[in-house]
Amino acid sequence: MSEPVDVTVDHHVAKVRLNRPEVLNAVDGAALAEFGLALRDCADSPDVHAVVIHGAGRSFCSGIDLTALATGRIPLGWFDEWERAVALCEEMPKPVICAIHGHCLGGGFQIALACDARVASPDAVFELPAIREGLIPGFGVHRLPRYVGVALTRRMVLFGDRWTAARAAELGVLEKVSLDPLAAAVEMAHELAPLSQVHSFAVCKRLLSLAGAGADPLQEYLARQAECLGSEHHRASAEAWLSR
Repeated sequence: MSEPVDVTVDHHVAKVRLNRPEVLNAVDGAALAEFGLALRDCADSPDVHAVVIHGAGRSFCSGIDLTALATGRIPLGWFDEWERAVALCEEMPKPVICAIHGHCLGGGFQIALACDARVASPDAVFELPAIREGLIPGFGVHRLPRYVGVALTRRMVLFGDRWTAARAAELGVLEKVSLDPLAAAVEMAHELAPLSQVHSFAVCKRLLSLAGAGADPLQEYLARQAECLGSEHHRASAEAWLSR
């Protein structure tokens, strides 16, 4: 039996693939455990400078495994583990790009929103249908308004709006629509990979993830700016400026 998530690394770019195509890459307990482990390994590996998340088969990810949910195999603890895994996309001090095709629903859209950039095929569709299952769409209710505001988020979360790739691109959720989203995402990952060596990139990722989260933005900013001022990259940039 194939693993529910697999990882390949080539020229410092890791491709994390959701690999349950028979259920449109729906996430159950085993898939979640493997997904979190894959992201942690990517974050910790010095050989990985950028990450691309994609899905096998006809779709990127259809969200939570409804069969596992309906048969009691997804307890409350699953949701805690899920949010911690998805947050790794935001917290990882490396660029993370999502390559989307077909269905990008529920948890799939939540993963995409936590990434630094998104590329989708023209046939991709986006939705947060948790209310139909009597659930909350995780931290998607916090992340989506950062892209499109509260009004459009309300329409999707409460009223079930579904977006095409063209609509998502129009709203600024996607960086690109491509007939080959995986290839386009890998190309973007190679371009952005050098940022993994820049300390202030990781700091800015953290500050952006805290936007609107109720944290003290001034103190967080000052603490992280102090880190950046002491970083090798800043010193090199200052020396280059002085020697211009």
